Amino acid sequence: MDNDTVITNISKLGSMSTAVGCEAMRQLETESSRGKDVYAHLDKLFKLLDDRNPYARTRAFVLIAKNVSWDSRKKIDRNIDRLLKTVDGEQAATVRQCIQTLPLIAAAKPVLRQRIADALRAINPDKYPVRMRSILAEDIKIALAAAEK
Repeated sequence: MDNDTVITNISKLGSMSTAVGCEAMRQLETESSRGKDVYAHLDKLFKLLDDRNPYARTRAFVLIAKNVSWDSRKKIDRNIDRLLKTVDGEQAATVRQCIQTLPLIAAAKPVLRQRIADALRAINPDKYPVRMRSILAEDIKIALAAAEK
């Protein structure tokens, strides 16, 4: 994927159209598994963590995690607090995606495992709708087990 396409797809992550945002994310995820082209724009993804759109934040979070293997510059390490703040957001579905993605970071960055585990323990599933509480609690349990390996 060329640089312009990566930039264009990153700009689509916050699209109000679910189809557009998800397709951009799918393409960026595929590219992230192939090489460092998306990692070169990690700073843009970190900026999206502050976006008003929770889907943009979640998509950025997932893509940051998917690029953890390319993080020789330790950008994720330096921004871990910012990243972990996203995990305990306002929408259960987006929180769930972030929780499920944290084991990728924990596996690649053992030095961050304790901070990840602490952030997971700090999540209060009771603040989310009743139907999501047990699901989130189970996701937290699974992510904690992975982070504490």
